Amino acid sequence: MQDPAIDHAAISRQVIEIVARALDRSPEDVHPSSKIWSNLGAESLDMLDIAFSLESAFGIRLPHTDLLGRASDYFGEENIVQGGALSEFALELIRRVMPEFEQKQLRAGLTPMDFRRAITVESLVQVVIRLLEFKSQLVCPACSARFSDSKTAPELECVACGLTQAYPSGEQALVAGLATAARQIGFPGPPPNTIATSADSRP
Repeated sequence: MQDPAIDHAAISRQVIEIVARALDRSPEDVHPSSKIWSNLGAESLDMLDIAFSLESAFGIRLPHTDLLGRASDYFGEENIVQGGALSEFALELIRRVMPEFEQKQLRAGLTPMDFRRAITVESLVQVVIRLLEFKSQLVCPACSARFSDSKTAPELECVACGLTQAYPSGEQALVAGLATAARQIGFPGPPPNTIATSADSRP
């Protein structure tokens, strides 16, 4: 369930503005349903620009690997791609981790490239929301109080004792989502290795 304190509409507007600016388009030409690659013509360098802007605007760290790449690492590529297409297990992971993805496209024969080309602006919005929610759940290891964004540096600061900590890695949130989805599906293999949720911190 989405955190009611997170304003989806405001985040969506800001993400649209960032995407439009990176692609030299008017915000009126960018919609939540716009496919970033096939509709808006984004290229790899554009995505780097978008990622940097999203991280700066929202105080988050995006995953360095996309969902399929990370799923292949943890569950084995043979369980994600079979015969050049996404396996039923992979399709079910996407349904659970990315419920905003157009469900009718999640069908037998969908290739990894087809999946990536179907990613929409709304998927970026949902990634931002999931990372903000993940960040909001962190507590200070020293005093168990909540963190807030530091006013002096791009990092978190404990509201009670002042301990500072790097923003959590997007990889942590992605792996947590994949692990939860795998348990729900009843994946028969061993659960994915987890990434430590505590980041380096300093007083």
